[in-house]
Amino acid sequence: MKIKALIELKTPPYPKDLPILDVEETIYQAYDKFLKSSYFQFLPVFMNGNYLGIITFKVVAEMVIRAYRHEKNEKFRTNRLLIQKTVRTLSLLKATEPTKKIEDVIALQTQILDHLHFGDINGDGKID
Repeated sequence: MKIKALIELKTPPYPKDLPILDVEETIYQAYDKFLKSSYFQFLPVFMNGNYLGIITFKVVAEMVIRAYRHEKNEKFRTNRLLIQKTVRTLSLLKATEPTKKIEDVIALQTQILDHLHFGDINGDGKID
């Protein structure tokens, strides 16, 4: 998300050594600049070298938190869907006549289900 929609049209006095934001920067870039500047009130926003207004740390932090929650919810929904599909596939495989290939696929599906259940979607051993 770009910061353009979050700009307040104000011209308060501000320290001239503050980093400036470009109107096309994302909320994550703005958040990073706030953290690097250690100035948690506001930062000035410019477009093509022209001053537009300010963006406050509070607004940027709220948007970053909202984006993080949305991302976590999407991961949860995706994980839940994958678990449901894997469980369904396992039940279909177990209902078929057992062969070596079917047993191998069941073992693989069980392993995938374990990874999904514990959050290791990437298979790197880390819980996301």
